[in-house]
Amino acid sequence: MGSTIYYDDKLELLRDIFGAETIKLGDHQVTVDGKVYPILDDVIIALDPAQYPEFIRQRLGTSADDNPNEVSEFAPDIQKTFGAEWQKFGSVMSEHEEEFYQYFDVVDLETLGETRVCDLGCGMGRWSHFLQDKVQELVLVDFSDAIFVARGNLKDATNAVFV
Repeated sequence: MGSTIYYDDKLELLRDIFGAETIKLGDHQVTVDGKVYPILDDVIIALDPAQYPEFIRQRLGTSADDNPNEVSEFAPDIQKTFGAEWQKFGSVMSEHEEEFYQYFDVVDLETLGETRVCDLGCGMGRWSHFLQDKVQELVLVDFSDAIFVARGNLKDATNAVFV
């Protein structure tokens, strides 16, 4: 399942990004002001259990019947297709670097050294891959299982949080 060791030195960062008073690491979980979130392969699962993709349910040993709550304005079909896209096309490629510099040409990358950057809808983490050495902290967020592809693509990053 993956442990919480990756987050041992990131408690202050987690407290800050969650806006929490208390953060406690446990066995494969983080507790944020009393709310428990599982951690799988260094990814903090912050979804409502009713939103867990099948992959997460299997890993946690739960089923959709365990969490029958209907979550309004949630699109499981989009979650599934986004995750499937990055599972299939999950490698950071050399042409992504050129695209990165085209997309981020308006950002002075040299000034980001002491900043925290949040990559919302990070997919496979290709933009964060090129930012990881330019920023102090990265927070990668995705509601699909593509977040696990991002974790793999940033396996050497020590300054990242995966949610």
